[in-house]
Amino acid sequence: MSAVYLLSPLISLGLVALISILALWRVFSILDAVRPGGGAAKAIAVVLIALVLVSHAWLANTALAFYEAGQRISEPIDAADPAVSPASVPPSTSGAPATPLSPASPGASVPATEPLPGTSSRVTVLLVGIDNTHAADRGLTDTLIVASFDPVEKSLAMISIPRDTGRLPFYRGGEFRPRINTLMQTAARHPDEYPDGPMGTLVNEISYLVGIPIDYSARIDIAGFTTLVDAVGGVDVVLEKTINDPGYQFTPTETGFYLEAGPHHLDGKIATAYARSRHGPGNSDYLRARRQQQILLALREKVNDPLIIGNVSEVVSAISQIIRTDAPLERLPEIVSIALNTRDASTRHIVLRPPNFAQSVLGASGQPTSMNQLRMETVAALSIELFGPESRYFSPGP
Repeated sequence: MSAVYLLSPLISLGLVALISILALWRVFSILDAVRPGGGAAKAIAVVLIALVLVSHAWLANTALAFYEAGQRISEPIDAADPAVSPASVPPSTSGAPATPLSPASPGASVPATEPLPGTSSRVTVLLVGIDNTHAADRGLTDTLIVASFDPVEKSLAMISIPRDTGRLPFYRGGEFRPRINTLMQTAARHPDEYPDGPMGTLVNEISYLVGIPIDYSARIDIAGFTTLVDAVGGVDVVLEKTINDPGYQFTPTETGFYLEAGPHHLDGKIATAYARSRHGPGNSDYLRARRQQQILLALREKVNDPLIIGNVSEVVSAISQIIRTDAPLERLPEIVSIALNTRDASTRHIVLRPPNFAQSVLGASGQPTSMNQLRMETVAALSIELFGPESRYFSPGP
């Protein structure tokens, strides 16, 4: 999808200027051609000029939509306090200090002078779905997906960290005891204890847990997800098991979500419910995490479809309303192209769920609670399996 290069302000604004000049030249050419003619020629000229203005206005409007999207989407990650080093001052939410594992490389944008990750080396992105009924940096991060693409091996790994995962080894030392979906919210409320900022703290922690440096992060407003799916004309999925969530709330007066197993074409409303539902018989937070991965891949297919060209302005506008990323603006076109190229990659879908990758946290009575704790030894083994020497858990042999 070469149109992504219009996200560059130099290209998009230059194209707007070129389209405007071309429109004026064509209008003057038409007027000059019909000057000696009679009424019929002038009537034809009016029609031609109208066609020129309408078509060129559509092209210019599309280029402007890309320019505005690029300005909105690109948002630097929280600035870290350079005076505070990793593995110092455990947060107030810590329990007994744990022996810290080696610090993960903090997520950081790649300068334009360096080779872009994903062209010849791995690129890893953290996708964060936020319930923005609260302030942007205080919402609950109910969707956490690490997407890592290896362009050499043509492989894509998608790792979901369930929202109820807690008692995490913290990258600055100690333990973060609450659920991971509150980490960004906690960092926003206690900036002195989390100097990396809300998103910076989350990126560093996920990188630390999964064991791979995160190149970029992207924040997605779950509330606006419906608009994007509708803008691309819906998405196609195959549901392995029937979903029956009678308590799912579309609106205060509309409840209940039911979808039979099999292939479906989903509009924005149903796709959002498909990605958010986690209650009802046979449903769970872990199945929801897998469905979220499925929806993202389905969206990638639709965005890469040439048939959406007629609706491209609406698609770009919808994307700009719900997505924010720390990827540098000048690299966005290349990064989006890399993301679209993952369609030919072999994909691994992993959810860090019990029993393989997590276990229930026991309450005071000794009974399992709704919180799960990662089995770090199996997470480390998975990281080494997926990323090899690039994993921070990797230890070369003697």
